[in-house]
Amino acid sequence: MTKDQHNTIRQCNFKSYLFRSEQARILFIELREKNSCISPIHIIHPLIAKEVLNQLSQNRPQSDIVNDLLDEKVLLQHRFGRDDFIKFIRDLFLMRDRKSRVEHNPEKAIKLLQTAYKQFDKDAFFAQQLARLHYMHEKFEEAKSWAETARRQLPGNSFILHTEGQVYKRWFNLLLNRKKNDLTPEDVIKLIELIAENAAKNERDSMNDSAFFGEVDVGCQLLQMLSSQLVFSKNREKENMELLKYLLTDYIPEEIEKPWFEYHSRLKGL
Repeated sequence: MTKDQHNTIRQCNFKSYLFRSEQARILFIELREKNSCISPIHIIHPLIAKEVLNQLSQNRPQSDIVNDLLDEKVLLQHRFGRDDFIKFIRDLFLMRDRKSRVEHNPEKAIKLLQTAYKQFDKDAFFAQQLARLHYMHEKFEEAKSWAETARRQLPGNSFILHTEGQVYKRWFNLLLNRKKNDLTPEDVIKLIELIAENAAKNERDSMNDSAFFGEVDVGCQLLQMLSSQLVFSKNREKENMELLKYLLTDYIPEEIEKPWFEYHSRLKGL
């Protein structure tokens, strides 16, 4: 038996089983197309669909129900109306992300988005949503990985570049605020690394206003952090001049020449 024959039999069995039930005939209706043999099945009203989902959700989490939907390949691969159906499901995922920034169970949400990413042919915007979800829950290494995945798939997209910038910005802010008054040399190097890496990847022609002002904001925080380092603040009368001299000329203080070796050119370039 071929795959198409198997799917046809499944659909016929589903219809005969479905409409054998008196309760199902209250919920569903089969509409026959005038000019074809296609007969799609509809839930009779959106409010009925909403109530069915509410009833199902009393016994199972909605994330499990959605996982079942994503795993049902007959729906996602059906030759009739496939593109419209996939667009509808994809839009639901992206709208869901915008409407509910607070997620009570991030692990389930992450797992669900990962499943959707695979089922929707590794769509870059699902990778972007995964990056957002990870950085919202301070999982920055994973957020960085997903943001880079999205950028590789859609290079130059301003919204994806903005998301990647947000990963570095939030990571920078978290590290800076946690250790504001007790930064070790290793902490400083990590902060510089985050800013330098983000700046190297930004394509300014593709940046939107939000991304641009976000970069300016982080740049100001970086300057403030650098000015507080002993190498630049040991002489209060000359601290700003010392930092400016370092950033704008070839001058490198001896104390940071080796520890910051990888970042001198990038810091000056910023």
